Amino acid sequence: MAVTFRAIDQKASCAYNASEDSSSSSDSGEEEFIPNPKIKKNQVVILALSMSGLLISIIEHEDNFSSTSSKSRNRSSPQGNFLRSIVCLSTIVLAYLLVLDSWLQYKNQYRKLEGEILLVPSFWKSIYFRNLLAELLVTSVHCPPFVDAEFEFEQLSGKLVVSLNGVCLSVMLLRAYLVFPVLSKFTKWGSEKAQATCRTFGFNFRSLFALKALLKERPLEVLAFSMLGSIIVFAVGIRVYERPYELLNTEEDNFRYIWNGMWLVVLTMTTVGYGDVYPKTHVGRFIGALSCLFGVFLVSLVVVSLSNAVKFKKGESRAFMYLQKLESYRNYVKFAKLSVKSALVCNLACKKSSESNVFYEKKKLQKNLEQFWYWKQVWKRADFVPEEFFLNINERLLYYFEVIQSNIKLADELDQQLDELLSSQKAIMRLLSG
Repeated sequence: MAVTFRAIDQKASCAYNASEDSSSSSDSGEEEFIPNPKIKKNQVVILALSMSGLLISIIEHEDNFSSTSSKSRNRSSPQGNFLRSIVCLSTIVLAYLLVLDSWLQYKNQYRKLEGEILLVPSFWKSIYFRNLLAELLVTSVHCPPFVDAEFEFEQLSGKLVVSLNGVCLSVMLLRAYLVFPVLSKFTKWGSEKAQATCRTFGFNFRSLFALKALLKERPLEVLAFSMLGSIIVFAVGIRVYERPYELLNTEEDNFRYIWNGMWLVVLTMTTVGYGDVYPKTHVGRFIGALSCLFGVFLVSLVVVSLSNAVKFKKGESRAFMYLQKLESYRNYVKFAKLSVKSALVCNLACKKSSESNVFYEKKKLQKNLEQFWYWKQVWKRADFVPEEFFLNINERLLYYFEVIQSNIKLADELDQQLDELLSSQKAIMRLLSG
């Protein structure tokens, strides 16, 4: 097994070193190899532009509701048009960077696989182009400046009038998904060595692999971040449609503050549902249903993560079982001694013919004997079986082998240091003799 892992690691290291050699030889007439740090920087800029555009759109939408007039709420102000212009420019740059990022990833991936596959697919038929279309469809939605429109929908007990800016903002919330693939590239699971290892095992690296690895390695941190982000996104989405409805049809203003929307999402995701705040529009209820489904998914992952966190590892389980066996043996010996002592005292009480003492000592003897037989059965059930005995020997031998291996490694390092000292000493002696 160790030889297999060593061979795989050497193969992945060779692939990683080959990619570095190809990047260092880009000055020749060959096609340039794109290093991973350049792609990472491009993705960081993409994430910054998408999140800044979303934040500016939220600020511009909130600025419209600072007016008390219902007509002016759906019309852009000069300040709002300026903010929309910034969002529009950032969206254009974002679309260009997304195209560039997909092209660089395609170029980087199939340059590494050159010679390993017979037919390299074109960019238009690759998965990178399909992902690019989906990303452009999501990130290109925004409200352009100087464009004001209203949409009126009949609801169960009133009507909903929502602006074009609000509709675009609810779609722009989907940009939040860019956080996970970008952040996963900055972990050890998204490094060049990890990508080379993925190719060694016969599959191409995807951000989903890094997310799965993070979820397995640090589940509570990932789930806490996902829960907080989803609460904010769903709260803003519900508030976009519920707030204008309440201002137009009711005297309530439950969604004036974002905290009420977050409270509603938390209750919905955890399937509690107090009923103090609830959505009244069709779109708000649809977003609430999505938050409920996503919340059930996250809560189930939290339960699984907590159960795995308290689950014993292999060594911990054996230590726990061994301590239980020791405890049962100690109690077995303890109640055996108490039973013998109680039998002697009971015998003395019978000779003295004191009925009260005899009755008391017999009850005490009976209780000690019951505990003695109970702990004897527990100890017999917990006694070592041959399979466990050999497993314990195997684990002990593996532990000693690891200690010996670490000592050999330390001895090799000391040997190398001694060789370096001897070579430097010989060089000094040559200089002195010369």
